[in-house]
Amino acid sequence: MKYPLPDYSLHGNITDLYIDLEWNRKQKIFLFGYAYSIKTFIPLYGYKLNIKYIKEMLAPVTGNIYFYGPDIAMTEKNFDISIRKKYTCINLLTAFKRIDPSFTSYKLCELEKYYDIPRSVKKYKNNIWTIYSDWFKPEFRKMIIQYNKEDVLNLIRIKKTILNQNNITRSKLLAIMKDTIKKI
Repeated sequence: MKYPLPDYSLHGNITDLYIDLEWNRKQKIFLFGYAYSIKTFIPLYGYKLNIKYIKEMLAPVTGNIYFYGPDIAMTEKNFDISIRKKYTCINLLTAFKRIDPSFTSYKLCELEKYYDIPRSVKKYKNNIWTIYSDWFKPEFRKMIIQYNKEDVLNLIRIKKTILNQNNITRSKLLAIMKDTIKKI
């Protein structure tokens, strides 16, 4: 697999990774979306959803891995890989709660509304479990991939906005999250 070159414009030669997963009730991942920047989005599904492609995705990462909720744990469980031992993984859900405890909800869709970040696919925000049954219907597959893409790219947008508004630098973010980072 050839992945796009990371966008180094924000952090010199540091390559960060942003991920968002879709899984079923049995916690089996069926769609793995990722990006190195707002300009890159790559969905893994079907035959590409395997350890080989996960390792290729991780290969260029020299910075942090950002996610929202249990996605790193789900990745480690589904692919029998130890990501947190090698990479600095930051759960932005936890980070946002620590940076700005004033929000009444930290659901990604609520933060999108608050920061006026557009989303074209809203169907699964109310009932995420219908996404898996829809995945097997060809007429819904593109929409689900778009939904996942918006989750990944909007996570980048929200992170940038919250960190900028609160004057949180990369090093300050690491300090805020130091007790949750399990890098050995």
